[in-house]
Amino acid sequence: MLLLNFAFSIVYVINVDGDIDAGTYQYISRGINIAEKNGAELIIKLNTDGGSLEYTNRIVEKIENSNIKIVTWVAPKGAHAFSAGVFILLSSDIAIMADGTTIGACQPVYIESGRIVPAEEKVQKAYAAKLSSIAEEHNRNKTAAYMFVMENLAVSDNDAINMKIVDMKANSMKEILNYLGEDRAIYIQREVGEKFRSLITDPMISYLLLSLGTLLLIFGLLSPGIYPESIGTIM
Repeated sequence: MLLLNFAFSIVYVINVDGDIDAGTYQYISRGINIAEKNGAELIIKLNTDGGSLEYTNRIVEKIENSNIKIVTWVAPKGAHAFSAGVFILLSSDIAIMADGTTIGACQPVYIESGRIVPAEEKVQKAYAAKLSSIAEEHNRNKTAAYMFVMENLAVSDNDAINMKIVDMKANSMKEILNYLGEDRAIYIQREVGEKFRSLITDPMISYLLLSLGTLLLIFGLLSPGIYPESIGTIM
């Protein structure tokens, strides 16, 4: 009797396109949990300007302590992984870039009164050492990793390959699946709650809400009535 085996191997994919924040952390964590539960690999397709240091640290810790292979792919062509995105890329088991992509520019900054302010030197050195350590652990160029933070270095895909910062280049999911020896990619979409968390934790949105709340409180104190100041207090 002839038996046909239609079994195929899968890899899960999440698409991180935007800031690294609370919602992104929740999304990546859920993706890792799903992949771990099913004994599959996870691909993080990445295009980001950076984001929160707090949630970057949490994501890196989640990646480093996972029991599956995690691939981070900076894509599509023209995409970039700046700042927090580099921490995610270099902490992954396999780091991939598409043609025409850029990574780097990791100097930590803060937002104060709506202005972007560079972090003090001791903070910069701490994160430079952290990124350098991550790179070394994954047999990547730790000197370049240090320069990403201290000198705000940014490099192209070709330079990243030549400097041994990333492992390979790929321009399609098919190329990556072939490299991993997998048959099919299953995409995990963002949930509404994750999108909402990203919205309310956006630094500029938070600043605007705080400013609006303050104005409503002032208006309420100067005018009769309860509603404006109540709304301001909630904000």
